[in-house]
Amino acid sequence: MGFEHRLRTLATLGLVVALGASSACSHPEREEKRKLLAPAQDFAQKQREAWQKIRTTDDSGALVPSDTKVAGVTLPRGLTAKWKRPHEWFYDGPFSVEQLDTYFRSQLEITTVHHPNNVTHEFIAVCPKATPGEHPVTLSIFPVPGDARSSRIDLREPEPPMQRVLTPEQVQAQVEARHRVAE
Repeated sequence: MGFEHRLRTLATLGLVVALGASSACSHPEREEKRKLLAPAQDFAQKQREAWQKIRTTDDSGALVPSDTKVAGVTLPRGLTAKWKRPHEWFYDGPFSVEQLDTYFRSQLEITTVHHPNNVTHEFIAVCPKATPGEHPVTLSIFPVPGDARSSRIDLREPEPPMQRVLTPEQVQAQVEARHRVAE
């Protein structure tokens, strides 16, 4: 609110100055004044564009998607990575569990919701609505311990099954063992 108010005030002030200068100056002087005021108007537009790139909520208060994608899931703006394990990511953000719940319900195809306790929301086997063929992931949302105003998400994808790689000698030994049993 304060930032947008300052932008509107700056734009209004620039307009008042431009109108006052244009009424008191001749045509060549008016053009010179406009050239001087153009950078201020460009600056205000650039500030508005920069604000749009970093804001975390839209005008209705809903979370805005970021460019960050983890395990196929687009995260909202404002989350910071806390730590990572193989096939598991943790992010914290200054949002309530309810805000994150609403955001992810709009972004994901949800089949099962589990509440292991009264504050944790766990979405099991979810896929992004934009790419329904993605492998399913599990997403947990819960308050950050010690900070009731922030929430943490835990995003887990299934670990791939272990594949046993045999050496050529092991393969040859298995073949020979099978031939012996067959005889």
